[in-house]
Amino acid sequence: LLPTRTDGDVAAGQEWSAVKNFWQQSGKGTELLAAFRVQNRGLIEAFCAQQKVMQARLSDDFTDGQRRDLGVQLLWHGTRSVQGLLDICRDGFDRARAQTCVYGKGCYFATSASYSDRYACDVHLPRSADHLLHPQVRAVFLAAVLVGECVVGSNNMYPPPQKPHSVSGERYENTCDRLPKPTIFVTYKDQQALPL
Repeated sequence: LLPTRTDGDVAAGQEWSAVKNFWQQSGKGTELLAAFRVQNRGLIEAFCAQQKVMQARLSDDFTDGQRRDLGVQLLWHGTRSVQGLLDICRDGFDRARAQTCVYGKGCYFATSASYSDRYACDVHLPRSADHLLHPQVRAVFLAAVLVGECVVGSNNMYPPPQKPHSVSGERYENTCDRLPKPTIFVTYKDQQALPL
């Protein structure tokens, strides 16, 4: 983990500003005290490979003739333990650890940091002036998430349903809480999201 808030480093300062702005736009309503970048080459390569596989499947011959696209969205994820945070940094998001499965048995990501904060764990900042002002803080992930076609999920759904318009019976890439404009996305492939 590398801090993105580094005094005198222009690139790190720009990264910090971007993360802080995204935090504020996501409706959190609290102060972002620190951000750490996850740098795991294996996870990055696996994410890129999964993106290619999923994009190839979206080029399937669909009965309605519409073109499908795969997007990358920046979404929030909370986990209930510090060990869970470390596991995600090392191994990525693991759908087998899913516990609350209202919209499907997979990994959950939200457009709102405040929603993900409900599932976040308490952590302590490294010794600094911020640590004295804020002795207890919570940690959430910002993640790049591969989002394709979505369908509204249901309790413990796994796998996602087949697309009725797919000639070869491909399944939806994601389930979600509602359509249109989902606020919660569920992924079903372990490398479908990348902790940032």
